[in-house]
Amino acid sequence: MNPSVSVILPSYNYRRYVGQALDSVMAQTYRDFELLVVDDGSTDGSLDFLRDYASQYPGKMRVLTHEGCRNLGLASTYREALKHARGEVVAFLESDDVWHPRNLEKKMKILEENQEVGVVFSRYRPFGWFRGVIYWKIYELANAAGIPMGRPVDLFSVFLKRNPVASFSHFIVRKELLDGIPPLETMRSNKDWWILAHLSLRTSFYMIPEFLCRWRIHRLSHGFGRADKKVLWKLHGFLLRLHQSLEIKNRSEGNPGQKAERQRQLSKALAFGKKLDERQWTVLLETLTRPFALVRFLCYIVLKNILFLPKIKEAR
Repeated sequence: MNPSVSVILPSYNYRRYVGQALDSVMAQTYRDFELLVVDDGSTDGSLDFLRDYASQYPGKMRVLTHEGCRNLGLASTYREALKHARGEVVAFLESDDVWHPRNLEKKMKILEENQEVGVVFSRYRPFGWFRGVIYWKIYELANAAGIPMGRPVDLFSVFLKRNPVASFSHFIVRKELLDGIPPLETMRSNKDWWILAHLSLRTSFYMIPEFLCRWRIHRLSHGFGRADKKVLWKLHGFLLRLHQSLEIKNRSEGNPGQKAERQRQLSKALAFGKKLDERQWTVLLETLTRPFALVRFLCYIVLKNILFLPKIKEAR
């Protein structure tokens, strides 16, 4: 029989961390899962380690690679894993993060009890590089404060502006909902945000108010570093592409009762993005009409630029 959950773990040159991630999967109290690890052309001995580890769990863990053991990037790595996934639910874990032993148990219970819910996520604890931990802990607290917990919720309007889930490691999803999501090939970061935003068109979310994942912060983490002009402009480009893609998808598969309101939100976001693209200063007046969102965004930038100072050595 096929397992209920396919756990997908991408691996690329994280030999020093991946063992802890694997141990946390194998320690899950919910046992009806398979673990699919896709090595994306690692050069640090990760592949040999993964194969040795998998030999201890025959039938439970599989190690996959791209043809010729090439490095093809995160999007291709997830596609390769999904081709082999047999579960009705997919859970993701990044190879430097760690799950609580009851992570799958608690999230699967929500899916079983709430058929209208397609995505379940939880709160998380950052750990590792201490200044980064301070920043992401504040980010987590701010996100948690703005999301209803313990019940199904529509998060479409939230994903237009930010990613409250924050990482692949923090959510599980019904596999069928992942079909047909447009690929995001050219950008290295925000792939989780892209997928989750498109999922918010299709299903309700459920946030568990418990800390079920530990999110490792270190110098190789995506998003590590200061929020300079280049980073902010890339974020703007991502949001513009996201809103354009969501507008197209909303026409064909959005909830009939919500299409009009969602189109209104998307049209407003796209008009704002276009003005920003064209350096029209009227965007400043528009942001002032949303003081809470503006202040929160500016606080994130200032705080990150203070904490992520250049040439700071990673804490050991």
